[in-house]
Amino acid sequence: MSRPRDLLERAGFTMIEVLTVLMITSVVVRIGIPNYQGVLSRTEAVRAAGDLRVVQEALEAFRSDHQDWPRDSGPGQVPPELVPHLQDGFSFNRGRYRLDFQSWEIPDGLPSRPGARALLGLSIITEDPLLGAALEEILGTEFPHFTLAGNYTFVLDTR
Repeated sequence: MSRPRDLLERAGFTMIEVLTVLMITSVVVRIGIPNYQGVLSRTEAVRAAGDLRVVQEALEAFRSDHQDWPRDSGPGQVPPELVPHLQDGFSFNRGRYRLDFQSWEIPDGLPSRPGARALLGLSIITEDPLLGAALEEILGTEFPHFTLAGNYTFVLDTR
């Protein structure tokens, strides 16, 4: 009969047991949070890459219809000429990143293409360096690009 009494006397946890559980939990959290943040950034980068391809298709549709490219607009603004070629409500302000259509005049052409007079690009602007790194990993081999601070600019075409 002494056995049930021993169990009643030891009804809680010792301080060592509680500290051990807390240490193990903190190690798991320290491992899990960066991985979770990386997954979130990679997910946003895949979304941004999809947006870039959507804009590229809209540019091609515009060029097919008008034999020209749309004019540059302000940062975070969809060029008005592209609106009919994008799905309803498509926005360049996407939460963790913003899109910016770029059109640069190049009077002397490019070294590899002297006849090119303009460079068209799309900047993906973010303050999240993990998102930027994931963007470069996903799109870096598909599109020529350059980076300045939180601006990741991908060249879409020349004219």
